[in-house]
Amino acid sequence: MKNPPNPSEPGAGKEQSFPTKSSSFSEPALVLVVDDQARNLQIVKKVLTFDGYQVTTAESGSEALKSIAVRRPDLILLDVVMPEMDGFQVCEQIKENPATHDIPIVFLSADTEHRSIMTAFSKGGIDYVPKPFNKAELLARVRTHVDLYRSQKRHTKEIAERQRTLHIIAHEWHKPLQRIFLFLSKIQDLSDSTLPETRIALSKEATRDTERMLASIEDFLHQQSPDGSATAESSSGWLTTDDLKSMAGKWYVTAKRKLVELVLFAPSVPISIPVAMPFAIHQIVDAVISNAVNFTPQTGRIEVRIFEENQRIVLRVEDEGPGFSDDYLRRKFQPYMRPGTEPPSAALGVGLAAAKRIADRIHATLTIGNRVRADGGGCVTVEFPAADELAQLKAAPAVKPRKASANGRKKVAGS
Repeated sequence: MKNPPNPSEPGAGKEQSFPTKSSSFSEPALVLVVDDQARNLQIVKKVLTFDGYQVTTAESGSEALKSIAVRRPDLILLDVVMPEMDGFQVCEQIKENPATHDIPIVFLSADTEHRSIMTAFSKGGIDYVPKPFNKAELLARVRTHVDLYRSQKRHTKEIAERQRTLHIIAHEWHKPLQRIFLFLSKIQDLSDSTLPETRIALSKEATRDTERMLASIEDFLHQQSPDGSATAESSSGWLTTDDLKSMAGKWYVTAKRKLVELVLFAPSVPISIPVAMPFAIHQIVDAVISNAVNFTPQTGRIEVRIFEENQRIVLRVEDEGPGFSDDYLRRKFQPYMRPGTEPPSAALGVGLAAAKRIADRIHATLTIGNRVRADGGGCVTVEFPAADELAQLKAAPAVKPRKASANGRKKVAGS
């Protein structure tokens, strides 16, 4: 039996939409000409059409904005002096809209005073062609700016495609690497006293290398937004109780398919704190709720509680599964151990072990236990540290591991 699908995997149920349709690079470039004089529109359209461009026209600023909303041009030739809305106002609106702000705008005007030209550039125009214009000069300007714009768009698209490919590869590698790391850790733990020193050293080196690879992949994924483009975040962001509610809510459908009721309790007014590693938080939430869905029997109930405590945001997940066995609680988060007394055959404790590793990496606190109720059930609690708390933890001097004992095992504080 396979684990329930992760609803946060890249591409799952995700649909991109764009406010306007852009012209394709395989088509002739589209130029929008805006002028309140029909004669000027006819002349410019004839010149550009003869040179192979697609041309749309607008006789007012409002008409131009409507045209852009339907199809985004590669270049706008914009008259300055127009009734109701002049060219500068039109330009401002285009540049204020995130969907259209990158469209190059060339102003056409009989006003060649220095002040007018400077205003045109300050509003976001990239060129200024005086009227009456020379046809050859106008065509040269149009070719230059269209070529630059399309070149930039192609470059941006190529970078986005590369980032998206890397994002998919990183996601594909992340889970197998987690399993390899946990598998190596388990072998090392079981075999320290029986394997020759050389093999122990090789096993430890492989574990360290895998951990470094996992950390690099998680750092990369953290810096990516859901659509695969790089974000401005470096190591921190804002986590709200609504964010956690949204992450948990993605599991509604998966739980429903198993006839399990998933109930969310969260503050009516969102609480937010600065946190580190948003990607890691997604991974932990998915692993914890996946574990609850795996172990809760049909017609069972999962309660997800989200709240703020001691300036930390807390996620608590309680299920009606078999709970955690005494043996598992004695050796918490060991991979390839069965967490419950009568678990489904597919459950091997890998998800919680992986979540614990990620939680430790970002200094979150992940604890497990059983509910104090007659019908039993498991309980997993995660406390996410604020960014300032994480900074203090990172600044604290590292505790050196104790020397190995006679049997070759390293003693770990608290074990």
